[in-house]
Amino acid sequence: MTGILEDGINRFGLDAATVSRLKQAWKILQPALDGILDKFYKAVRSDPQASGFFDTEERITRARNAQKAHWALLLTGQYGEDYAASTERIGRTHARINLPLEVYMSAYSSASSDILATLIKRHSRGLTAISGAGALAEMVSAVNRAFAFDIQRVTTITFAVWNEELEIALRHLDESVDQLSIGDLRHRIPSPEESDYPQRYDNLRLTLNGAFDKLGGTLSRTQSLLQELMG
Repeated sequence: MTGILEDGINRFGLDAATVSRLKQAWKILQPALDGILDKFYKAVRSDPQASGFFDTEERITRARNAQKAHWALLLTGQYGEDYAASTERIGRTHARINLPLEVYMSAYSSASSDILATLIKRHSRGLTAISGAGALAEMVSAVNRAFAFDIQRVTTITFAVWNEELEIALRHLDESVDQLSIGDLRHRIPSPEESDYPQRYDNLRLTLNGAFDKLGGTLSRTQSLLQELMG
């Protein structure tokens, strides 16, 4: 377990007692998980902003299976290498497809609300051997803490990736400015297909490369005109 992950676990109060309650909640929730996921992805399909990121059944099936496996780790308190890799993959995927944070946050809020409602209903109907309002309250608290921790982990990774991309773009831009300062107008920032330049900032790359083209053309025409005048 990494230091950052362990720090988050401590901050969100996911100690041994809380994890124990999580595991109890998981036993109640696991039989209902497929139904919760059905509702979750039905909502995704009906959301105009979210549906574009899941435009095929293959993508939805892949995302659903990954989500189910991720929740199994989250709700059983298995916060080791598999969980860290899962949150890393989710956060980086969100960054790569540029998933708006409000889409992710609202979808996760809806999912966690359904999970908590399911937990309360199944407990109240006596579908579990765990009884008592106190035990239920502790399970609800544990699940709520787990989801808050999970959202923090994923969004932190997404922001980190966006920051990495910005730093890469700035490095390329700095190099272009350096070349301009020494009079080299042949320099061009390579495309994302040819280098590590991030696709997110490609408009800026095209604008700067276009400016180099125009400046080079202007100087070339000026030199030709001067040669003609000096005849």
